[in-house]
Amino acid sequence: MSVLVPATIVVGLGVGSYYAGPHIFPFALIPFAESDLFNTYISPGDGKMILRGNEFHDFHISMPGFHLNRPGSTHFVDGIAPWEILPNEKGKTDDYYDERPLWMKKFGFYPVGIPFQRKVNEEMFEWKEESEGKIIHRREMTRIFKTNKFPYVIVQTEVISKDGLRMKLTYIVGLRIVNPYKALILTEDWLVQVEAAIQQAVRNWASGFNFMQLISQTDETGDAAQKEDFEKMVKAIGPEMHDRFGVAIDSADLKAPMPDGPEAEAHLKSIAAPFKAKQAAEVTVIEADANAAATEAAGRAEATVTEVKGRAAAKVTEVTGLATAKANEAVGMAGARVAKASAKAAVAGEIARYEAAEKFPAGAGTVVGGEALKGATVYAAPAWAGELAEKVAKKL
Repeated sequence: MSVLVPATIVVGLGVGSYYAGPHIFPFALIPFAESDLFNTYISPGDGKMILRGNEFHDFHISMPGFHLNRPGSTHFVDGIAPWEILPNEKGKTDDYYDERPLWMKKFGFYPVGIPFQRKVNEEMFEWKEESEGKIIHRREMTRIFKTNKFPYVIVQTEVISKDGLRMKLTYIVGLRIVNPYKALILTEDWLVQVEAAIQQAVRNWASGFNFMQLISQTDETGDAAQKEDFEKMVKAIGPEMHDRFGVAIDSADLKAPMPDGPEAEAHLKSIAAPFKAKQAAEVTVIEADANAAATEAAGRAEATVTEVKGRAAAKVTEVTGLATAKANEAVGMAGARVAKASAKAAVAGEIARYEAAEKFPAGAGTVVGGEALKGATVYAAPAWAGELAEKVAKKL
């Protein structure tokens, strides 16, 4: 009795708030929405399935720009599968297709129904994802399904290449649910079914290539990139996956193939050997180039030093020659000055002789003939010296 009374109050409050939402405190439903009672929240890119008892009742999605082809809706399109997720028509908004009450749109609620009669579907979901270069296996209870592209990692073993090597392939496939009714109601574990179909296509594709062609990311001709060819091949089965399971394949990314099985290690070593030899040869070439460059640089440096020394010696010789020439020029100029001085002294001596002859006629012949005063220097000439010079000039 003590449990029944509070439960009755809670249910009464919830039912009253649900049906009288526009008038009586819609925010009272927020705690219920967080627990998926009476109403629920749906994040963009997600969807939820509503059950009546244990049977399917309805779908809700939150996907801007898209809407459900809901049977019984005023927007249902004949000729297209029920519950198909369709893009909005040009010029039509999400609100045009949304038939929820206005107050639910305002608060972001989606209807669930009265507990014990309606509930959000919950089931175990398993998948693999890549995180920081590692493949992580996930397994958890969930109440949502993805309507946006979601990356699923597939690790496929026992793949045989054209040259008979057993391989392990890892690739990431971008999937999204485009018809939740086909995926969640008509298909038993849709992800397992889609993965099996993709693996079969990949196995057939890989058998047409040698391992080295796969690992080198080129096709048989060596022209096309293997990753592009791989994605094209996987997406080619997309229409079949859409029709059978209500799932679209948006992308496929092949990682580096690896040998698998007991011979994997030996095969990897055989593959690595030529690469190691090539790497060692490249290192040797690089070292030889470095040594040659160093020798060439040393030769250039030595030639430069010799050139500088030669230039310095030439400069010294040039400077010495210039100095010697200057010295010789100075000596020559000094000799010229001496000769000039001697000539002046001779003239002065002649003047003195003639002067003596004029002054002492008795001894003039002897003085002039014997040139007794030749080379004499006159330091101060008297006034009559000019007259004597004139007389001498006349006699000459």
